[in-house]
Amino acid sequence: MIRWRVPRIWPDSTVFVVGGGPSLTMEQLETLRQHKAEGHYRVLGINKAFELGGWVDAVYFGDKKYYDKFRKKMVQFYPGLLVSTVPQCERDRYVKYVGKDRKKRHGISERPDAICWNKNSGCSGINLAYLFGATHIILLGFDMAPMPDPTPIKTTTKKGEDRPKATHWHDGYPEFGRPSRDETGKPPTKLPYNRYLKVIPQIAKDAKRLGLQITDCSLKGQIKHWSKRSVEELIEEEVIRCRENCKDSKGQGQ
Repeated sequence: MIRWRVPRIWPDSTVFVVGGGPSLTMEQLETLRQHKAEGHYRVLGINKAFELGGWVDAVYFGDKKYYDKFRKKMVQFYPGLLVSTVPQCERDRYVKYVGKDRKKRHGISERPDAICWNKNSGCSGINLAYLFGATHIILLGFDMAPMPDPTPIKTTTKKGEDRPKATHWHDGYPEFGRPSRDETGKPPTKLPYNRYLKVIPQIAKDAKRLGLQITDCSLKGQIKHWSKRSVEELIEEEVIRCRENCKDSKGQGQ
């Protein structure tokens, strides 16, 4: 199989990119789902966002460990478009394989057959949304930090037990930043966020050059390069804009 060339299937669109950060709530995701048809926006899910179902237009992932762990479940559960930069996906008939831009590792690549890896799936998903045709990208769950609230989010494991979540709104990922083996019985893990944040300035620079608007809905997140607004406000704005455009189209047709 050859590399997939990303088509502009969402030209001049607003795209909500659903990351995995802990600030994102199920209530916000439900609001995004309920108003999607009315707002005419697109939704690109990252990694386990495939579990949200077919109302998510496409799902992107870039980690081989994730692919090995969740590939079967993705194919069985998610009916939409799956896109990845994992080389093994080149032979997977269920996943569109796009290469990583080896000459431009960080930022936003304009090549339709390659995207910048940007050190993580979420930030490389920004590149994919641009290639799909987005002119406004709205980031959800891009906290770049663990949940600051000491009250844990509860999710149910296969054993029916509740366990705390500190780094993602969903389950299925290791809990980063364990202080020591003595306190938890497990080895410490290193938080990856400083590494992720290093690519943001180049993404912001490329976005400005390309005329791409990016808005961050992680109000308490660590990214400082884009304006921050609530997801509820932005969804309402998209719905109003869509209604006005429809009125203008009807008026021109009379």
